[in-house]
Amino acid sequence: MRLEQHIAPLLYRHHCVVVPEFGAFLTRKIAAYYNPQTQSFYPPSKGLSFNGQLQTSDGVLVSYIASVQGCSYDQAQDQLTRVVNQWKADLANGLSLDLEHIGLISKNEEGHIVFKPYHDHNYLNSSFGLAPVSAALIEKATQPIVRQLTPESQADFKIGKSLMKYAAVGLIAISTALGGLQLRSSYENNSVLAAKSAQETIEKTIQEASFFSDNPVDLPVLEVEVSIPKAEMHYFIIAGSFIKEENALAHIEKLKKKGFDTSEIIGQNPFGLYQVGLNAFAEELQARAFLATARANGNESAWLLVK
Repeated sequence: MRLEQHIAPLLYRHHCVVVPEFGAFLTRKIAAYYNPQTQSFYPPSKGLSFNGQLQTSDGVLVSYIASVQGCSYDQAQDQLTRVVNQWKADLANGLSLDLEHIGLISKNEEGHIVFKPYHDHNYLNSSFGLAPVSAALIEKATQPIVRQLTPESQADFKIGKSLMKYAAVGLIAISTALGGLQLRSSYENNSVLAAKSAQETIEKTIQEASFFSDNPVDLPVLEVEVSIPKAEMHYFIIAGSFIKEENALAHIEKLKKKGFDTSEIIGQNPFGLYQVGLNAFAEELQARAFLATARANGNESAWLLVK
């Protein structure tokens, strides 16, 4: 199994893709920039880095492998473990890992992992399909352009000069007319502002009379129902999967007794198992923070599902 073929698609959707017991590939957004050497503008992109300290599985990579391979979660975990062990053996023997569209991983003389990312792939969704644009610098002419006047061009210049006199007279007339229109528009705007100011003064007087009068006016109470749209949830913390629905409901009752009041069945996976979720989130960072808390509170097997 070429594990990089499963890692690369996840880099479009996640800021962090963890390879259990090996390390994590991290992304950061890079703004558009101009390269003077290639004389090209490059679109915004995602820069890749590697952190060998992040090795705790969050379930994202294993779940994705299981969905693509059409196998169970445990089978996908076994395949992943075999590939990771092979990677470690190759690095220990001085070999490099050439991960297509991701980068080159090797070890230096001190035994530390060195990652050199490839730049042939852009994992930023908003820049999909955008290619570099060539923009060579244009040098300005240093020599002035001198034009020789011929008898014909001199005659044309005289005619043009006469036409410019008439054009100047026409511009003066147009400017005068526009000035009159502007004065009229200014007068109308001032009238509107004055009327608005008078209306505000009247309303203020009415309000003061209502608030400070000994006999205030009773106004009807209006009840307005405001509906706030619920954000779309794409990140789910899974606590377990069950063949029978009643077993899933029984597990939910146990979770609620432990304080996980948001536990519920989020649906069935492609294998027909009822998935019990502890919580759902719209943001990935919030989901990962809750996952760490859930594992620390007795749900060591909880994992992150992305829809």
